Amino acid sequence: MLFRGNAEADIRRSLIRKGYITGIIGLPANLFYGTGIPACIILIDKENAQSRKGIFMLDASSGFMKDGPKNRLRDCDIHQIVDVFNRRDESDPKYARMVGIEEIEKNDFNLNIPRYIDSQQVEDIQDIEGHLKGGIPSADVDALQAYWKVCPQLRQTLFSANRPGYLDLAVAKQAIKPGIYEHPEFVTFIGGMNALSPTGNSAAPKRSRTCKPAAIRRSSSTTSPKTCSRIMRTSR
Repeated sequence: MLFRGNAEADIRRSLIRKGYITGIIGLPANLFYGTGIPACIILIDKENAQSRKGIFMLDASSGFMKDGPKNRLRDCDIHQIVDVFNRRDESDPKYARMVGIEEIEKNDFNLNIPRYIDSQQVEDIQDIEGHLKGGIPSADVDALQAYWKVCPQLRQTLFSANRPGYLDLAVAKQAIKPGIYEHPEFVTFIGGMNALSPTGNSAAPKRSRTCKPAAIRRSSSTTSPKTCSRIMRTSR
């Protein structure tokens, strides 16, 4: 329905020109029984249709967990979809963006999401020098900048300089988790989060068995980030 021709193309073109389509959400493959292809949600709203200048597109195809032979949306995946769509959040163009009607017209009214959102993940490039000479590539650690912004001193606690472009673990392998959980910045952050919780629970943070941080979740649905594996290798 997003890109087929003939009569369906005429219907799709008419809906777009009238401004009835307010959003398109791409879902993971193998989600429903009876079909393994990716599904989508098309949101249609006639209110203020004439003033609508674009369609908000969201690619949620990588946010899921395996549940037997099928894939399943987790609560955190559903929350992210609803939150990003309601806020029209375009902070991550590889996940969602507002696509103008003019851009859609240039694509012959084709609404196939990959035409507008490049959700392909960056290739996992292996660092040969790191494998041969040891050390954690600084680029891998820099890729976790979203976490260092929350705990800026935590990076210095966990890593030390090796040589230009490479780092070493500054703590023992078994001390990584305690080093993070007991770090003053992390404790302060968790305390602030607990203060916002209705229960006011100040206990140690509990890890969800199904949900990962968004940056990690979008990079892989089944494997850990490459940085973690390299940290563990280096510390052996």
